[in-house]
This record gives sequence, structure tokens and C-alpha cells, in this order.
Amino acid sequence: MSFNSLTGHLPTELGLLTGLGYFAVQSNAFSGKLGSWVGNLVNAGYFSIFDNKITGTLPSEIGDLAGVGYLNIESNFLTSTLPTSLQKLNQPSLVLYLGFNLFTGQIPTEMALIPNPFVLRFPNNHFEGTLPSEIGSMPKFFGVLDYSFNHIGGTIPSTYGKSLTFIIAFRWNVLTGSIPKELTNLLLV
Repeated sequence: MSFNSLTGHLPTELGLLTGLGYFAVQSNAFSGKLGSWVGNLVNAGYFSIFDNKITGTLPSEIGDLAGVGYLNIESNFLTSTLPTSLQKLNQPSLVLYLGFNLFTGQIPTEMALIPNPFVLRFPNNHFEGTLPSEIGSMPKFFGVLDYSFNHIGGTIPSTYGKSLTFIIAFRWNVLTGSIPKELTNLLLV
């Protein structure tokens, strides 16, 4: 159903598709809230609502997607804070796209409990507070960590140089202080 001009709300009956392995409705014009039904799609290895007009908060049931390895909710109008239930996503090499929404508050430190993520993207939201040092010290994180275009302040924790991250993007925030020498261990900043 991707890349069409489909409109309206995503019906709650989609939650009855519990055996569904691939859920992709990206690049349409769906609107309304994302309901708790998403938590029923426990076998979905791929979940994408990218580039729609989905509003409201991200339901905590999103953390029930135990089989998801790729989760893309970017380019919508989702608001409020991120649910800490995202920490329950535990597939190896998880790709998590959360950018280009209207999320606020701090990025939850619980995100550091996701085992072996490959991509964590938070760009173009309204996150504030400081960088969670816990995410920077994730021992098996290798890939992309993107905090760009938010309102994150404070200093860059030295723990970010101790991870196995390939790319970290901090651009267009309100960070202060010096660059920790530990960041020289990274491949691209």
C-alpha cells in the first residue's frame, strides 16, 4: 500500500493481522492517531508509516512489536515524549527512525537498553535537555546515531567516544563546552 494517495485513518482492524510480517503504508496521506492496535503486530519484522499525516502521541504499545527489526515513523506529526516502552524492541541490528516529527522532552535514557541497535535517528524534532550518556556507552552499538536539528544542550558526554558507533550527528543543537578527546575513536562525527 506504499507510495499511493491513500487517505483516512488507519483502521483499528489492522491490529487483527497478528501474523503479518511486513507492514508498510509509507508515502500516503493517512491521518489521525496511531492506535494501541499496533502492539498486536508482534510478528511484523518491518513497520513503516513514514511520510503520512499521523498525529497524536506514539502509543506505548509500539514497544510490543517484539519481531520488528525496522521501524520507521519519520515525517509525520507525532507529538509528546517518546514512550519508554521502545526499550523493549530487542531485534539485533534494529533500525529505528523517529525523526521529522514534533516529539518533545528528553530522549529517554531507557533507549540504551535496546540491545545491538544499528540505527537510532532522532533528527528534526523538539527534543531538549542533555544527551543521554547511557546511549553513548552502549557497548554493541555500531551504525548511525543522529540527534540533528533539535534543542539538545549541555556538553557531549565522553561516553560517546567509547561506543562502536560509525556516525554520530550532533549538528544544529545548542551544545556547549569542548569536544571530548574520546570522540577521536569514532570513524565519522
